[in-house]
Order: sequence, then C-alpha cells, then structure tokens
Amino acid sequence: MRGRSLLLGAVGAIGAIGAIQVIGASNGGNVAVPSQRAAFLNILTYDNARHPVRSPVHAVKLGERTEGKYRTASWSFQSEPGVPNVVVDATRLEGSRETSGPAKVLVWLHGTGDSATSTGTQQQARELLASTSYDVVLTLDSRFHGVRRKYSIHAFDLNSDYQQALVAAFVDRPSVNKYPFIYDTVYDLLRLLTFLESQARLFEDDGITIDFENVGIGGISLGAMHSLYAGLASPRFTTLSLLIGVQDFARAVADETYGARIDTIRGVFEAAAGNEGITPNTVAEVWRVITPGILDFELGTLLRDLGREKKGVYIGNGGKDPRNPIGYVRDAAESADVTLVIDEDAAHQVTPLLWKRMLDFLSNPAQC
Repeated sequence: MRGRSLLLGAVGAIGAIGAIQVIGASNGGNVAVPSQRAAFLNILTYDNARHPVRSPVHAVKLGERTEGKYRTASWSFQSEPGVPNVVVDATRLEGSRETSGPAKVLVWLHGTGDSATSTGTQQQARELLASTSYDVVLTLDSRFHGVRRKYSIHAFDLNSDYQQALVAAFVDRPSVNKYPFIYDTVYDLLRLLTFLESQARLFEDDGITIDFENVGIGGISLGAMHSLYAGLASPRFTTLSLLIGVQDFARAVADETYGARIDTIRGVFEAAAGNEGITPNTVAEVWRVITPGILDFELGTLLRDLGREKKGVYIGNGGKDPRNPIGYVRDAAESADVTLVIDEDAAHQVTPLLWKRMLDFLSNPAQC
C-alpha cells in the first residue's frame, strides 16, 4: 500500500477539525537492518568511549501506588556516571491482561518543557493503556526535564538547565551531556532496554514478565524525535508512534525553513552566531556539533529502512506545522512503508484526530 493517499473529513465525535490525509500503510516485517544504524551507534556511544549500553544496570524500586484501576511502580536507575538517574514510572491497568505471555510494553515520551509525571503525560499513558493492546506504559523524563533538572524553569526559557546544556554542548564540548537535544536521551532509552532485560518483574506479586525484545515507543514533539532515533538505534523498539516530531533537518537548512524549529532552542544558535546573526551556515554548524550526522541521515532513507524493519511506524503531523514542514515529511514517507496521517489545518499541535488515529494504529495487535 506504499504511496496510497486518501483524503478524509474529520467527522463524528471528534468534530470537524479539518481535513485529514492518510498516506501509506505499514505492515513491517523485520526484514532489513537500517543502513544508518552502525554510523549512528558510533556517534551515540562516543565511538565506544561511553559507558557501555549493555553493561549491568543498578536499579532501585521507589515504590508502588494504586489510583483507581491503575497501578504504577516507580524505579530509578543510573544511565551513565555524571548525570541524574532515570526515574521510570511503569503503569498498568488492573485486571486488563487476557493472555499469560510476557507483557507488551510501550514507552511514552513527553515534549519540550513537559515531564513524565505531568497531568497531561499521565492522562495520555492511561488512555494508551485503556485504548490499545499494550499491557504496560513506561514514562520517563528526558535529559534536563522533570526530576532530572536542577532549576524549576520552563525548558523554553534561555536560563533553564536544558537551554544552558545546549549552549555548553556547543561552546564547551563536554565529555558528558555532549548531545542534550536528542541523542543523550536516546542513549538513556537504550539503557532502559537493558534495565527491562535485567528486571524480571516491574510489579510485585503479579507474575507479569516483560517482553523486552518487542517494545513500542512513541511521543510528542521532542518525544517523537527521541522515539524516531531510538528506533534507528535498536531493533528492539519494534513499533514507532511519532506525533508532530518528524522533520528533514538537511532540507530545512538548504531551504532556510528552520526558523520555527531553532526558535525552540534559540540560545545555542545565538551563542554560535555571536554578533554575525544566525545564517544557514550557523544552523548547520550547530546541528553538526550537538546532533552530529543528523544532516546526513537522509529522512526518506531512514523512513524506508524503519518501515521495513519495524512492525509499524505511525507519523501524525499538522499540515501547517512550521516546525515540521509537511512537504518534507510527505516526500520522505511517500516511498516508505509507514502510516502518515496529516491533519491539514493543524499547526504544531496534537489534534484529537491525530491522537485518535494513533490509538487506532496501536490497537492492531499485529503491529504491537
């Protein structure tokens, strides 16, 4: 069904949000290794100088709690020396499992300025449990967010831990937190897989074991970027759900359509530009330092490779999203075995339509 395009109206209980375009349909198959994986892993591991991804994870259980029909177990583990621990909330719906096999896990990631424990993220996790075929949803904070930040300043503020870490990554070239925009959190997600593999049970006294070789991952905006590149890094992330976070960095530089994207982390670009003003060369140089390779990982090739390897890839995007220009996403997805849903009238927002289509996608057990 590659390349199929269908224009639908937004109707029914969702309301008239605008036109939705569906392109392609993913059927997965695990038949190919992404051509860019080896190069990406070299970058991600600092050419193997980083703490090994598969080294033992020391995890501490922080406790369990029950809220209504939802049960949550909280864990903490060290991803690598010198950075705050990863705190993972594992949530399941009491009495929902109908099979006796290993539990299917979905990792759900927040956007810039949000956190794993925010009301919005937790509501999303519960809806994912109630409306899809996953048994457990894991939420965790990205670098310099939530419990992993020092100061309670919103991540868009240039004085926040997050923005300052981005500037330091470009100016100081540190030995840790070298890639705080995307790649360092992707490394944490690989360590999360090691944690899942080493932890026999997340919940006490329920007999549930985890299928750590078949993990879904998804998120919103920055969380979708983390999910996309985590999917590139590991075949064990077998389903990708990417809401308003897929973009072609190289084409945006070439066409100078990067304005809305760099505005979210503007401090590092201003530091790089100095008094000269931000130019395409400035933008390209920043990307090469804080996300090396991202200008070379051609989006069409990436989506084609992931579409072949994964059980399913869902991309939800607004037709008027300035941060993720839809023309680039549509071109890249056209020849890939992925499901692209476009809410034509939406900007950078998760509309009810895009969310509902993702839930439908994740409700297909064959893809999860």
